[in-house]
Parts: sequence; C-alpha cells; structure tokens
Amino acid sequence: MRPIDGDYISDALEAELCREGDDLEDRQWAYGYAAGVSFAVRKLAEAPTLTLPNEWVSVEERLPDAEKEVRLFCVTPNGYKYQCQGFYVPPGMRRDDSDYSWDWECCDQYDEDSDDYFVNPGWYESSHNWDEYSAFGIADKVTYWMPLPEPPGKEG
Repeated sequence: MRPIDGDYISDALEAELCREGDDLEDRQWAYGYAAGVSFAVRKLAEAPTLTLPNEWVSVEERLPDAEKEVRLFCVTPNGYKYQCQGFYVPPGMRRDDSDYSWDWECCDQYDEDSDDYFVNPGWYESSHNWDEYSAFGIADKVTYWMPLPEPPGKEG
C-alpha cells in the first residue's frame, strides 16, 4: 500500500471532466463516474492515519496501543539520543491484566477491589532474556515511536 494525494486525484478528475472536444454522452458518463470517485476521495480523507514502516510518530501526536512493543527514540537529560524496544502503559493497568512480569518498584498503587497493584503508567523497555522481570521503566524522555518491522519469514 502507498499513501496517495486525494487533492491530486480530485484535480485530475476535474480536469478530465472539463476537456473540450468530448461529446455530451462521454461527459455525462465521466460526471457520474467522478461523483463516485469524489465520494471515495472524501472517505479516504476521513480514514485514520496509518503509520508507515520506518516512519516515526511523535508521542505528542499519538501513543501506541497499550503494551504494544514498538521502537522508541529517547533523549537523556544531557541530550544523548538513543533507540530501544519498549512499550507504553496507560493509567489504570493492573499487574494481573498485563502480559509482562513486573518488579514491585513499577507498581506503587494498590487496588483493594481487585487485590492487585496498578502498574505505574509510562514508558518501559522490553527485556525478553531475563527470567524475573520483562520490563524496566525508562527514566529518559521518550519523544518518538515507530512500529517494529515484521519478523523474517521462514527463510530468515
């Protein structure tokens, strides 16, 4: 799939409708066709923004789904920039509802109703090679994220 420019399509259709030398029947057919395409272009403009592979998304613009692992772009207080694999935890997530095993330091608030702790909201770095915990809080500022690439196929 590739992004398209709806304005370009609309302008091209309008130019096609206004061509001189076409007979009336051709223009009527083109006008009906253009009305359908115009509707499609309007619907395309209303469609949600897709994140293309290798395209960074500002955390101020949009956050990834809860616990969806993504590539993160982080900045330390000293201005050092780095990337890591991690995820975002929104407010209100309990330890038992999470797919990760949590260190108690990441869970400050106790919920008596569920007899469980809430995971502290924020950004976490993933770790899949340690037995005890699978996520660590990121103290640095996360500024951008992007989807992870697809894993290699059978030949990889």
